[in-house]
Amino acid sequence: MAEQLAPFADLGFTDAIIRTMWPLPSGFDAAAAHRSVELAGEVRALLSE
Repeated sequence: MAEQLAPFADLGFTDAIIRTMWPLPSGFDAAAAHRSVELAGEVRALLSE
């Protein structure tokens, strides 16, 4: 995902809004929701480099 968002960083965009879904879709649990937030943080870190 960071690779897909990188061109926007090159244009000066500094924020990405991530929405979480509630209730969680069938097959997803709280651990999956937590992991998605962790991954969003990793994407932000990559874009900030």
